[in-house]
Amino acid sequence: MARAKHKVPEKSVKAKLQPPVSLKKTEKKPLNATRRRWIYTVLFVVAACYFTLYYNWYFLKWAEEISLFLPTRLFFLQHLQTAGGLLTYTGTFLTQFFHHPLLGCLLFIGLLLFVQWLTNKAFRLPKRYFSLSFIPSILLLLSVTELGYELISVKLPGYLFVGNLGVTVCLACFYGYRKIKNKWLSLSFLVLLAVLAYPLFGFYALFTILLCVIHEFLSFLKDKHKWHLSVVATGMLLTGLIPYLFYAYVYSRIQLIGIYFPALPKWYLLQEEMYLWWPFICLFLSLMFFSVFASCRKDSDKVSPTAKFVVPGIFVASLFFLYFHSFRDENFRTELSMSQAVAVNDWQKVVTLGKERERLSSTPPTRLVTMYYHLALYKLGRAGDRLFSINHHTIPPTSVYPGLALMHQGGNPLYFHYGKINFCYRWCMENLVEYGMNVHQLKYMVKCSLMNGELALAQKYNQVLQQTFFYKSWAKKYQRYIDHYESFKEDSELKSIIPLLGYEDRLENDASQLDNYLLNSFAYVQGGSPEMLELSMQCNLVLDHKDEFLTRFLIYAQMQQYIPIHYQEAALLYARLNGEDISRLPLDKSIVDRFERMTILYRSYENRPDEEKMAILKPSFGDTFWYYDLFR
Repeated sequence: MARAKHKVPEKSVKAKLQPPVSLKKTEKKPLNATRRRWIYTVLFVVAACYFTLYYNWYFLKWAEEISLFLPTRLFFLQHLQTAGGLLTYTGTFLTQFFHHPLLGCLLFIGLLLFVQWLTNKAFRLPKRYFSLSFIPSILLLLSVTELGYELISVKLPGYLFVGNLGVTVCLACFYGYRKIKNKWLSLSFLVLLAVLAYPLFGFYALFTILLCVIHEFLSFLKDKHKWHLSVVATGMLLTGLIPYLFYAYVYSRIQLIGIYFPALPKWYLLQEEMYLWWPFICLFLSLMFFSVFASCRKDSDKVSPTAKFVVPGIFVASLFFLYFHSFRDENFRTELSMSQAVAVNDWQKVVTLGKERERLSSTPPTRLVTMYYHLALYKLGRAGDRLFSINHHTIPPTSVYPGLALMHQGGNPLYFHYGKINFCYRWCMENLVEYGMNVHQLKYMVKCSLMNGELALAQKYNQVLQQTFFYKSWAKKYQRYIDHYESFKEDSELKSIIPLLGYEDRLENDASQLDNYLLNSFAYVQGGSPEMLELSMQCNLVLDHKDEFLTRFLIYAQMQQYIPIHYQEAALLYARLNGEDISRLPLDKSIVDRFERMTILYRSYENRPDEEKMAILKPSFGDTFWYYDLFR
């Protein structure tokens, strides 16, 4: 008997084909969440590119120059002599890629994005809290961008990448620990983390144990299993005991006070340096907060209406915090760009940078800017005409230690190019002992040894540079001078320094006062080459030594057909002040006439404040020695 066919109502068929309302809503959520994630990611990448590729281009290049990585077994073992050695070794390896700042910045930003991804994974942040996963990366970026001059005093090799690498290891280990379900494996993981990871990652291994301890303690509060307390006790015991055992039986180059903080910067907890610690303090507090959040939150992805506004607000506030607490100083940028122009003997660029800073900035320059400007004009043979064409009213650098910034940033090139070879070598050696070997020092140690004829010493330093990835061609060039010593006089840079070596060889002390020592040493020099005579005249002008300048000017005028403008201006002014007859001086009539016009204008405003007189005189006479002398 045939079974009767059951006819399905048309409405029910349509109802089955029609997707449920709830499904439509769930399809829309991932699209919105994805869009939000991309917006936050793009905003972070833009901020990171601004503070690396754009604003700190020269800073990161400088960071590479005062670092050193060698692909040798000895270099690797030296880093492993202290806890956290693998971090500093890897950090110096990555830092060298800032030799090409674009490549280094891409690596740096890529690692920051990886930290953000690990933060999201390790703490299982809900979609609505995605923007908070950028907080550790923003703080790591701030730890670099806030430095400025203080990068000189960082006694941590590979500092720019050590924090990124340490947090990456910390998050990866914590993520792995949370994936372990077996309690004995969890305990074994903590033991291995303390015994094996501490010598390689230092403080960051101990901090990972702390995150695991927080997780276990909060788990105990939820389920009351006493096993969690045993893990907590074990973690605390390992954190306190393992560093001391390594200090007592393994390491000989670590102080007892620092056994729990290897791979962290070695700054003092002083008021002046405390601001440098804040990114790290906020970083570790945020990771601890995330650990508590991950252990306490429910699996539901629901977010309160208030959090929908607060969470994006925190992300935006952190970007503003990054912007306002990053070091931004136009003088510092000018100093760095000038330093790198000096390194390649591009003197015209140094002059251009000095004039550009004068045009774009209303603040006075730092002393290093004016010293580089003077050096460049001297090298170009135009100091006598243009030395006072920029503002010489200088301000100290915005550094915790201004003297340290001037000496350690500009000491080596200025001493070397002014022929103070032994002073340059001395400061290279002192910085090497205090802060470690770096590329910048090694270059000048090679050149100083070469100028002094110490070929074996030059060979020793040059061999180190030959082992680097990016300075082989530089070392190859100077190796030719070492092998064929007389050929070094053909080098334009070294050749220009030879006329400045004719000073009396005596033991002196610069008292760490770079600018004062150079000015006075040349101002009082007796005799020497024509180059030294002219440099002596320039230094006497800056120091306002009237008699010394006039004595040298009369000698100089007999040797030269062309008398530079500033020398004539100074001779005219000093002769008038001394009541001497100016007719015997080789002065152009146009300069005498200009001096008379300035005198008349100055006397008409003589009773006005200096600021007003400066504003009146500067448009017509701001590039003269007279203007500098009046308002020095």
